[in-house]
Amino acid sequence: QDTLGLAIPDELGILPIVIGGFGPAIAAVIMTWRGEGTVRALLKKVLDWRQHPKWYLVSLFLTPAMIPVGSALYAASGGVLDLSVLVQRLPMYPIQFVFVLFLGGGQEELGWRGFALPRLQAAYGGTVASLVIGVIWAVWHLPVFAIPASSQYGQAFLPYAVGVLGFSVLLTWLFNGTGGSVLLAMLFHASLNASSTLYPIPVDVLRSSGFPDIVMLGMALATWVVALVVLSRDGRSLNPRRDAETTTTPP
Repeated sequence: QDTLGLAIPDELGILPIVIGGFGPAIAAVIMTWRGEGTVRALLKKVLDWRQHPKWYLVSLFLTPAMIPVGSALYAASGGVLDLSVLVQRLPMYPIQFVFVLFLGGGQEELGWRGFALPRLQAAYGGTVASLVIGVIWAVWHLPVFAIPASSQYGQAFLPYAVGVLGFSVLLTWLFNGTGGSVLLAMLFHASLNASSTLYPIPVDVLRSSGFPDIVMLGMALATWVVALVVLSRDGRSLNPRRDAETTTTPP
């Protein structure tokens, strides 16, 4: 198919998606290995599971709780909802979640939050660091909007990017609140990606026109409402906890 003026064979069309998924994590490992700190200390953050239950609730259920907002906007725009599709999709959700956790986006968090966030917020603060990473995170995924094998193919980029900026703020809140747990950030990312399958939109609509932009806009709006509530009620949550300020350990 011809995308952005380039002919990309179907067999090679999946390669940018694979690179995009593992690129941030691979870059984090290489930069840590060649710079300060140790790779072992970086990877240890992925095993940081001893956290307060509230952070597990945030990681696993916050983004699925936003589904009614996007669904309502879709219905208000004239779209037809079919709640019966959830009966078919819910049993598959745990499998999709595990897949996304390790291969479909969750693995990116080793780079975004594990490596980049502590360094940026130590220099510029959590809010600025969140927005900088959000922009990079969104732009990193821009090529997949032109790849038919991608779930973003055919979508509008702007609602996606606005939502990513909001999610980046929430992930900073989560990361700092857990003292730097990459595992919880991975769970949040996996929940975000996998929950898109839980929207009660008929399969024939998704096959014919893809994921509706109005739904993505609803998710973006809901994300920023939550992010602004977090900022207004607990602005200090975007300041790193002392044990999360550095990612380096003596060699």
